[in-house]
Amino acid sequence: MHFEPSGGAPTDAIGSPDADATAAPLFVQSAHGASVSPVQVALQPTRAGSLLVAGVTNEATAGDDVSSMVDSAGDVFTSVNLRAIVSCGGSVEIWSVNSVHAGVTSVSVTMSSAIPVTAWVIEIADVAPTAHAVSGTEASVQPTTTLVALPQVATPADSLVFSIAQICNDQPIGVHFGTPFTGLAPSQYSEPAYYIATTAGSYGAELDTLGGIWCGSTAAFH
Repeated sequence: MHFEPSGGAPTDAIGSPDADATAAPLFVQSAHGASVSPVQVALQPTRAGSLLVAGVTNEATAGDDVSSMVDSAGDVFTSVNLRAIVSCGGSVEIWSVNSVHAGVTSVSVTMSSAIPVTAWVIEIADVAPTAHAVSGTEASVQPTTTLVALPQVATPADSLVFSIAQICNDQPIGVHFGTPFTGLAPSQYSEPAYYIATTAGSYGAELDTLGGIWCGSTAAFH
């Protein structure tokens, strides 16, 4: 199996399987949605047994968080407990669910109050039924910078690494050149990125921005 990231360009993408699949996880698709809570993220029908990972940003107030997340087949997401906040108001969270039903077409994200929210969902196939977040960390209220270095986490070989950041009052430009992560379509102040690590190491996304205080989280799934 060959995994070929899109060179860091933001994308909501559909992947295709390779004939020589190995133990490495396979990126299948990504999608995002934005609205006042609850927000719906529409997906192409999922494969049975996939891992779904969601990144959620609330750009309104640090006091509100995700209260529930469920897909169209009733699979219930759980938080990986890496919520990060930023002083200008807002937060980021990572949630996941494994071994989903085939044919899931949407994910519903509900916040603790009716506030604007953006959610991204990626589907990863060829993962063990027990795959879960094996490591993670968050960084809240980080100083202004034009290069957001999200927290790195210890990652086993053949794992998914997922990072998400929110920058106060400034738009992310994209994944920093030369880093292995692939950026997903950014919102006004936030962007997630992912990497399928085929070798063990410590990984976290780096994002170029125009500046601003920021927060972010990274989790590895294996």
